[in-house]
Amino acid sequence: MRRCFGIIAEFNPFHNGHAALIAHARASGASHIVAVMSGNAVQRGSFAITDKYTRARAALLCGVDLVVELPLPFVLSSARGFASGAISLLKAMGCVDGLCFGSESGDIDVLRTLSSRIDDPDVICEMRKELGRGLTFARARQRAVQALYGEETARHIASPNNILAIEYLREMAIQQWPARALTLRRIGARHDSLGASGTVASASFLREKAASLDETAAYYPVKAYQVLCDALQKGIFPADESLLETAVLSHLRRLDKSHLKMLPDLSEGLENRLYKSIRTSQSLEALFGAVKTKRYTLARIRRLILCAFTGVTASDMASPPYVHILGFNKKGSDMLSDMKQLCALPVHTSLAVLERHNAACARFAALETAMGDQYGLILPCARACGYDYSASAVFIK
Repeated sequence: MRRCFGIIAEFNPFHNGHAALIAHARASGASHIVAVMSGNAVQRGSFAITDKYTRARAALLCGVDLVVELPLPFVLSSARGFASGAISLLKAMGCVDGLCFGSESGDIDVLRTLSSRIDDPDVICEMRKELGRGLTFARARQRAVQALYGEETARHIASPNNILAIEYLREMAIQQWPARALTLRRIGARHDSLGASGTVASASFLREKAASLDETAAYYPVKAYQVLCDALQKGIFPADESLLETAVLSHLRRLDKSHLKMLPDLSEGLENRLYKSIRTSQSLEALFGAVKTKRYTLARIRRLILCAFTGVTASDMASPPYVHILGFNKKGSDMLSDMKQLCALPVHTSLAVLERHNAACARFAALETAMGDQYGLILPCARACGYDYSASAVFIK
């Protein structure tokens, strides 16, 4: 019997930790695996180390059967928005039976309990008090949970993968998606560390060492490593986002407060701080430093800046209007056949086709292609405009 599990990931780049998660899904009964993957931008508010089709190819060669793109507005969102968009896509496909994700906890029952407690009215009330003291959303929520449920429970909500896991489970409940949820405890290097443990390294470490690819071969599955070697030869790895710094600053300087006020995840008055900082900062690092406070994390500021640069607004945060296929194999083709009958959204490999369905599809396709046109400028061999319209989905026989 066909059993399809979903994975939500960025594969930036695909490494041994990702391979372990796929193996866990297979061992737990998955016959087919679909990955909802960020495109050319990633959730930390930066550009991916190599393009989405290259990362999709690595995933398909290392155990994934189908790769679909998480639309840009949800990529450049908080953990809550990121989870909302990804779960919406998996549910809409109509053929996904489960979700497999990594976590620091590794205990699905603990994570599920926390996912229900974060919306407790008492927690929300306590969290507002902490936000009033200038804490970040994540820190305020952790303090609120600690005040009501104790330090041991709150400890689980302090880790980045746990935070995403809790948001996945919360969205599954909100969207009434009765899929099975399972988690694999993260091992090895911690999230965002610049180190490695055994054959597992964080994606941050691997991005840091991208220019010395041969030194990090042990941390990749062999086929994923080969994909990156090929990408290096083709001039599409590694991307260098510093090449767009002047363009980003130039674009931001042309925006007035009314444009900034339309950004997603904007606290009241933040547009004023952002506007002033844009007009006085001479580098992105200086801009991030000028806007960042105890309440506003660096990742949140980076996402806001990238939203302003790419034109993403708060009105784009409704729900994904289509399923854009980046790549598939034979099993993935079987899933696509099922989706023709079951999927609640338009499905296609081409953004040019998808954009013709309705205004929402046209809007999202325009955002995606505009991002792709800018992304093409940070590759070792720059691309002309229009690649997102002409690129073919990856197919692995």
